[in-house]
Amino acid sequence: MIFNAGVVFTALLLILEYGEVRAAPAIENRDTHNIYECENPAKSKMLLFSHIVNEPAKFLQFIQKTVYYPETTSTNSKRISCLIVTDISTDGSSGFPSVVGGGVGSFFAELLIRSQFNKGLYYRVDIYGDVL
Repeated sequence: MIFNAGVVFTALLLILEYGEVRAAPAIENRDTHNIYECENPAKSKMLLFSHIVNEPAKFLQFIQKTVYYPETTSTNSKRISCLIVTDISTDGSSGFPSVVGGGVGSFFAELLIRSQFNKGLYYRVDIYGDVL
């Protein structure tokens, strides 16, 4: 009860001092659990690579998974025009994907997907190139 009274008192002091209470500035609503990067979504695309990342949770740990395209040391002759990383988990335990190398406009891609603490990963990675 004393703590709540202290918070109310502090808020009242701030209102008296500044004349109003302002909300924090709005943060741009970005989906940090998925990636959708496409140069020209209307243009015809050819699927170059599709991969499912399914890693079970590890007790009291984070999980990191790196996805490479092309998967081996082979070269890719098609330029990447669309990169889609989709969280397909159903329990809200999404991780955080990021492009750490290459990507749209390149001939390769390196993606890092990191789980939330004590959670697993369940993602679908799709990479497209333009149809010539």
